[in-house]
Parts: sequence; structure tokens; C-alpha cells
Amino acid sequence: MAQPMMAFLEDEVRLTRKQAAIVLGIFWFLSSHICIYLRGGWQVMDFWAGTFGPPLLAFVEVILMMWIFGADRTWEEMHRGALMNVPKIFYYAAKYITPIFLGAILVTWVYQNIATPLFCGYLTQKGIEGVEMGWAVWVTRAFLLFVFAGMCLIIFLVWKKRGALE
Repeated sequence: MAQPMMAFLEDEVRLTRKQAAIVLGIFWFLSSHICIYLRGGWQVMDFWAGTFGPPLLAFVEVILMMWIFGADRTWEEMHRGALMNVPKIFYYAAKYITPIFLGAILVTWVYQNIATPLFCGYLTQKGIEGVEMGWAVWVTRAFLLFVFAGMCLIIFLVWKKRGALE
């Protein structure tokens, strides 16, 4: 599961395989201690990485790929050097159907898990992750935001170095 990050660190950040493994080992060591020592830490991480994260990232990715990058360019890129052509139905499914379904899933989830508890007044008693609110939940959330911001910063610096932002 670490291979994409190892490849990124080796290819883009120019670390050796040993250095990339050490960086990931330190990261895993620190982040696993949040799950071990902070009450509710693993539930918070599991929620954001396994429950809410995949549909959100899929929605963002399909919007970026089919609407920002362009559906025609994406379709052309998919078929460059391909031995088989993807049926044209997937073009329309990825451009129209997938964003509608993922958007509906996210809007429904936000309504059920944030809007309703907020208006009923019990959102502050129990977190959206399903654990009792406390400092450990906030520390875990802050850690996850720090990791996300750090990854975005590393990608930005790599793109800047390559000249991809110009």
C-alpha cells in the first residue's frame, strides 16, 4: 500500500529508496501512536480515510478529470497507446452520471450527519466520526489536516520545481 508514496518520494522528491522508507517509517510510527494513545483516534482516522474520504476524493477527481482537464482530453489520454478502446458509454457515465451520484451521496451525507444534528443541537456532544467529543478528537483532526496540508505543499513544491505551474 505504500508503493505509490514510495514511488512519489523516489521519482519526484529524489529520495533514495532507503530514505523514502525511513521517511514513511517515521510517519507511520508517529501516526500509529495517535491510534494507540488517543481515545477515539483510530475512529476519527478510520472515518476520514475510510468512510468520508473516498467518496469526497472520487467526486473531486471526477470533476477535475472530466470538467477541468476536459472530458475529450481525458478520453484521448485514456486511449493513447491502448490496445483496446473503452466503450463510449463510459465517457458519458464519467462526465455526467458519476458526478451526479457522488454529489447526491455527499449532499445526503452532509444533510444527515451535519445539518440535522446542528439544527437539533447535538452536533457538539458527539462528533461526526461517532465518538464522544474531546481534545483527542481535535488533536487527531488537526494531525490529519496537517498531513493533508503537508502533502499538498510537497506536491506544490515539486510542481513549482518542474515548472508545471507556469
